[in-house]
Amino acid sequence: MDEKIYLIDNDELRTMEVQPYKSEDGFQKLLEQHPELLAGELIDSDSPRRWMLLAREKSVPDEVNSAVRRWSLDHLFVDQDSIPTLVEVKRSSDTRIRREVVGQMMDYAANAVVSWPIAEIRQEFDADCEKREIDPAKKMYESLGVEAEDVEQFWEKVEANLLSKNIRLLFVADTIPKELKRIIEFLNETMQPTDVFGVELKQYVHEGTRTLVPRVLGVTTAAEVKKKSRSGLKQKWPVNRIKDWLLHADKNAETSAFSRLFDLANKTADRMTPGSGVRPGFGVYHEFEGGSISTWAARSDGQNPMFIALRINEVEAKFPEYPELAGEMLATLISSSGAFRDINYNGTGSPQVHLQDMTDDDFKALEKSDSQLKLSLIQIGLISPE
Repeated sequence: MDEKIYLIDNDELRTMEVQPYKSEDGFQKLLEQHPELLAGELIDSDSPRRWMLLAREKSVPDEVNSAVRRWSLDHLFVDQDSIPTLVEVKRSSDTRIRREVVGQMMDYAANAVVSWPIAEIRQEFDADCEKREIDPAKKMYESLGVEAEDVEQFWEKVEANLLSKNIRLLFVADTIPKELKRIIEFLNETMQPTDVFGVELKQYVHEGTRTLVPRVLGVTTAAEVKKKSRSGLKQKWPVNRIKDWLLHADKNAETSAFSRLFDLANKTADRMTPGSGVRPGFGVYHEFEGGSISTWAARSDGQNPMFIALRINEVEAKFPEYPELAGEMLATLISSSGAFRDINYNGTGSPQVHLQDMTDDDFKALEKSDSQLKLSLIQIGLISPE
């Protein structure tokens, strides 16, 4: 059964029902005139996408430097970060919407990234602006906020994104069937650095009134984690986000160690603080009367190997009247037969060990160190015994 939208007009309930678009050309013109219908705020809620049309019915050759234009892409847009966005539009009545459109889009994308000279794209954009009697620089500023002095740099980034396949593919339809939805989600989770989304744009009509409701498909947790990691965008890492990351992260020595540290923190810490970065991180805190102390943290700097930072210096600084606490912590850690045995602490900073180098003995030493600190804090009266 088709969905409905209910409109209240002068206290009278009016039912707006789904109506298919009369023609694909009309559907395409709608996006050309109102690119905001591509729902940039749903594709990226942290930084809503803004769109500028570069070309409609953009020709695509099947070979580099070929004069033969085999295909025609419905729309070529670009966003404020210079990311080319290929849009293919299909009505639900078109049987190709189920699977054929995927192969069609893959052909476009595979050939476009190597066959579209940036000079050609820019020339088409300028020609379209001239036809509409619009200044290209003014159009770029109004659509994307690109300042006049940044225009050349903007086009250079468009070219760089094309060459590196940092593009976006949008399948747009009034109804996206479940077969296509599954394919979109799969592609968006596995393709890097290319983003793949579906935009379902339903049309509801009642007595001459028309309402358009966009919905974006393909925004899964796995895709979000992968895309943000490769984009270099920093983010907060609360416990639930870390759990999602662990669920979808590649399995290797580094992620296995991070998972063990996460489990250990949940078992022994009084409090965990979320890290902030491209990849996940957290700090481990133990509460005592009058405050709290961080004993270690799991972190990463950008795309560098993940590491554990051992807060021996913080224990030393927090309890200057009890220097034995930091001494016991260091002694316990270096008693390990694993990577911790090589810790070199000179009284400043937090010694770091790559997670991929940690052994079972290191995890045992870390848990023992935290337990000893808690016991010592009980003995000196800063923690009440349970």
